[in-house]
Amino acid sequence: MLRQLHSVDSLFLHLDSKHSQMDVTPMYFYDPSTAADGVVTPEQIEQHLNRSIATLPILRSRLERPLLNLDNPYLVEDSYFDIRNHLHQIEMPSGADWKTLCEVVAKFQEHQLDLKRPPWEIMIVHGINGIEQLPDNCILMALKIHHVIVDGHTVMEMTERLHDEGLSRRAHSGIKQEEGYQAPELLGKLTRILSNNLLGTIRMVKPLVKQGPKVGMKLIDHLLRDNTSPDGVVRTRFNQPISDKKVWDYASFDLAEFKSVSKALPNATINHVVLATIAGALRSYLQSKGEATDQVLRAIAPINVRKPQQFDQGGNEIALFFPDLPIQIADPVERFKAVSVAATLARKIADDIGAEDLSDMAKQLPPAYVTYLTKLGSFQTNAGALLNHAGHTIVTNVPGPSSTLHLAGAKLVQMTGIAITSDHLGLLHAINSYAGRFNIAWTSTPEMMPDPEFYAECMRASFAELKQALLPEQAAATEPADVSAEPIEAATEPAKPRAKRAAAPRKTAKSAAKTTKKAASSRTRTTKPKETTGSSAAPSKRSSKSAKATTQNS
Repeated sequence: MLRQLHSVDSLFLHLDSKHSQMDVTPMYFYDPSTAADGVVTPEQIEQHLNRSIATLPILRSRLERPLLNLDNPYLVEDSYFDIRNHLHQIEMPSGADWKTLCEVVAKFQEHQLDLKRPPWEIMIVHGINGIEQLPDNCILMALKIHHVIVDGHTVMEMTERLHDEGLSRRAHSGIKQEEGYQAPELLGKLTRILSNNLLGTIRMVKPLVKQGPKVGMKLIDHLLRDNTSPDGVVRTRFNQPISDKKVWDYASFDLAEFKSVSKALPNATINHVVLATIAGALRSYLQSKGEATDQVLRAIAPINVRKPQQFDQGGNEIALFFPDLPIQIADPVERFKAVSVAATLARKIADDIGAEDLSDMAKQLPPAYVTYLTKLGSFQTNAGALLNHAGHTIVTNVPGPSSTLHLAGAKLVQMTGIAITSDHLGLLHAINSYAGRFNIAWTSTPEMMPDPEFYAECMRASFAELKQALLPEQAAATEPADVSAEPIEAATEPAKPRAKRAAAPRKTAKSAAKTTKKAASSRTRTTKPKETTGSSAAPSKRSSKSAKATTQNS
């Protein structure tokens, strides 16, 4: 099969750097006691993933770049593909807490993928114990994959096919291995270089002339509304150049409660509840750092514009809209109302200016021109400046699987993920649903967010405050503590987690991270990190309920 990426896909290659890797990492937590023998070995996982990848040519394909990068890359079957170059299995030390696991995951996210091979890696963490509401001997699978070949929708399509249910469905269809991708011969490549650069430019001229001025003015007016900053840009601690270090955590909620809150306000949606919850959490967090919260912030929210014929094709089929995060409003209900009105307006504007058409037009960007801008360094610089004007944080919401999944017989009990951060966008929120839970995860840097566990408390307190105000009869008897006025010290001295068993000496993520890096060029193996001492941190609440769950970003 011939498969060439389009210009929107390629943008993620041009934006990729050592400190800003364009990788997304869905994470899956399993209960091995549900497997046939009550245990899942590293060998069983490797065998299972080999069978799954046989049905996923996108995971067996490397990138082949044309001459001088004058065209978009092709996906090409890697004739030397070996899962052991991509799969790293480690063992968590006894007594390690949630913060230690978050550090292991963050370290895994920090290093760049080897783009000479298929652009993905998997880290399996065995023996996770003592984490509230995760099962004993829990197993984590983290799939780090480059954004050049996937968006959120693609990740969810891939998720089903990586698990037992996807293998079973393929087996019933008689499919054991799908045909791989290939690139054209030299003459075909030269023809496409001319076509994609010349015809791409021609295809863009008409919509630019016809829609460009109207779209530009409308979008600028939309982005600058309610902005009283002297230079037209509101900046927070998250809107500056980032380092190559990462922090990650998430907060888990009952999906039914999010639905109940959304119904308490006419015309509101679950997405509006998400935005209001994030706005409240940001307000509390920024206030705890002594930063101003008197200006409206804005989210950058991707929209899935994939057409039915583009399902199971991989790649990026997204547009953007820009809903408000009114952190300047103290009252949670008024904040929710403001979010609902502004998000509805932002989506209408996206529809009016033709977000799908703009996405299609962006795919026609002349590849040679983008390569030229990248070599000059102006592409990355201008992209950062544009993002700084467009919004303050990315909020991406992708519906999770609608049914329970298993890996080698082990039940998937929780699902969340890590996504990209970049200069001027140092905080990203990734939202998904699964098994009756609704998870809001965030990725940042330790310089911008030294205490991601405190932000988890802000997130839970924000939703509890909104729920208490709208549905007092359903509010929990014990609400999370009010963190809106907490001093900075409160963020640096969180409570210790409740352990399920006697605590063993602490071990940090440092040596585990080294293990994952070494494994990138070696065969799969199981190692234990070295011991050190350290402090514990408050865990986020986890859950393993099973139920159907669907949400929509649109």
